[in-house]
Amino acid sequence: RSLTQAGYNRYARASRSGTRLEQVLLPATATDAAGLVRVLLASYDVDIDWLEHIIPPDVPVSYVGNPPPGDQRGPSGLPPGFYPSSTKKHWEMGVPRKPHPRALQHIKLVLLLFKTHARVVVSTGNLTQLDWSRYENVRFLLRLPLTTCHLYTSDDPDERTSDHLGGR
Repeated sequence: RSLTQAGYNRYARASRSGTRLEQVLLPATATDAAGLVRVLLASYDVDIDWLEHIIPPDVPVSYVGNPPPGDQRGPSGLPPGFYPSSTKKHWEMGVPRKPHPRALQHIKLVLLLFKTHARVVVSTGNLTQLDWSRYENVRFLLRLPLTTCHLYTSDDPDERTSDHLGGR
């Protein structure tokens, strides 16, 4: 089943206010995973503090994209690879291999793996509170039963290499 939705816009009439990220996560909430077992996020811009407050704390989360503002570890940024979060036990950041120094990862994608299904969300909005609360954006949502998909869910860091991000 697929669905196209308007993004939430606080200036729109209540009947046309659109969808918030918290609604996309349902039945999971900030305090109850409700069958949500893994999250993969990709975005050009990201507000990790905001996401940490709406995704259940025990659900493993992988963010792939540009490092959040202020997280440029070194003069040329982070090399491709996975980096564990220093604040959240189940969070990690994946930095993709870039074909040239000015290249940026620009896709806006959310993959939610529930016990019974996967939800794919492709959005025109970044993973920031501003984009999901103020600006007009469009989202495409697709629900896939687990019998038709297989998502990589290993928590073993030895099984993950930069090959998964297009490196090496």
